[in-house]
Amino acid sequence: MKIDSRTAITITASLVIGFVGDVIIYSLSQSKGKKFSIHIPRGGDLAKLLVLGFATGLVLDIAVKQVQVAVMTEEEKKLQKLVAQENELILKGERRGKNPQKVLWA
Repeated sequence: MKIDSRTAITITASLVIGFVGDVIIYSLSQSKGKKFSIHIPRGGDLAKLLVLGFATGLVLDIAVKQVQVAVMTEEEKKLQKLVAQENELILKGERRGKNPQKVLWA
């Protein structure tokens, strides 16, 4: 599975924001009416928080991509497909030493 930079950023942000929020909630529950102090979950609780944050990040990324595709015009979708095809050719080395000159619209 190829993860692009936007997906990595979305997942990381989700992990960080979710973790901070969950630590605050976890700390409140551990304080049990006493003075508030930060409690970092350990073991299974920590693993659950990280897995939940990762899964939430993936869901958010998928949702954002779906919205982006839904609002694209047909021209944008066709252009995105052409750019992806050219990118594959670049990665295969078939465009080595060549420079793009122009985009033609028919």
